[in-house]
Amino acid sequence: MLRIGCHLSSSKGYCAMAKDALKIHANTFQYFSRNPRGGNAKALDQEDIARFLVETDKNDIHPFLAHAPYTLNGCSADPALRDFARRTMADDLARLEFTPGNLYNFHPGSHVRQGADVGISYIADMLNEILKPDQTTTVLLETMSGKGSEVGRTFEELKAIIDKVGLNSQLGVCLDTCHVWDAGYDIADHLDEVISEFDRIIGLDRLKAIHLNDSLNPLGAHKDRHARLGEGHIGLTSLKRLINHPALAHLPFYLETPNDLAGYAKEIDMISDVGYNHLDYIKYMRNWASAAHPNQTELTGLQLISWLETRIKEVINLPNSTVTIETGRFLKNLKEKAFSNEEVQAFTSFVGNLTTEKVNNLAAGLFGIYYRSETEVYVR
Repeated sequence: MLRIGCHLSSSKGYCAMAKDALKIHANTFQYFSRNPRGGNAKALDQEDIARFLVETDKNDIHPFLAHAPYTLNGCSADPALRDFARRTMADDLARLEFTPGNLYNFHPGSHVRQGADVGISYIADMLNEILKPDQTTTVLLETMSGKGSEVGRTFEELKAIIDKVGLNSQLGVCLDTCHVWDAGYDIADHLDEVISEFDRIIGLDRLKAIHLNDSLNPLGAHKDRHARLGEGHIGLTSLKRLINHPALAHLPFYLETPNDLAGYAKEIDMISDVGYNHLDYIKYMRNWASAAHPNQTELTGLQLISWLETRIKEVINLPNSTVTIETGRFLKNLKEKAFSNEEVQAFTSFVGNLTTEKVNNLAAGLFGIYYRSETEVYVR
């Protein structure tokens, strides 16, 4: 199931956001944690939050992503601005415990002629001071376009921040499609290679959300100007391919395109309408695996199975406990149209070692399928 939403106004409270999400057929959404151009946060209305949690649970709207204000700059050269960033983020995370188990996204900041290494150290210092082992919110570093002296323009810079944080189990990454395109990552013509590069440098287990935007700029412009889907240089076809990629399909997608509520509803309906059959997913899996084996022109089915097994073990840390999973229509399709009997048997044997919970979590993420019952896994 595609998890898609957009940025919503929080001016009328939490429950109003849930109602707006329902109006536009969204099953997730993003909002600013406070005034995006200032530091003020509205007092929390506990009754409103209680109604909101009931409404979102009833309508399967999750996860919520709180976006930090743009004024937050944890690597500023000004100690007062760094202190403001620290206090603001700490307060935001404390407030988010009233809506537990969700996401908090922030722009790493701009080092302003101090150098990226200094900026990275300042950001890590802030996170080391703020993050707590018992918090339920996952903090996301956003990929940036490289405008000015922004930190986070490369996967390597984000990885450097993560490596300097002690409680980095509380950290993830939000990939903004406009930002990475403007930073020079070609997600239109080389998506598999970009995903493999992210996996090699940061790890796909860190990727928790995607900002889904087109870009008004050509590749590598370092400018950050969002466009409506299909009205920019990335293009609708490439963005559709991205949301259906087996490494990304399970993630929540948040539109930040220049739209009003009606415009977001149109884009959500347009995106929710897309889908690829199992053969398309097999093709994407082959391409993704091939990007990790650049010296081979095409992987055999057994090589693909072996590669998938390795990726699964890395992602889910396979436990010793096992259950038997009959993958139903998915395996039937593979056997008849994609893989040989020998290849299907290899896959079936491996799937039999997965717990029910783990199959549920990894199916959409690695195979572009979703779990429907204790006996069958269906193609999305």
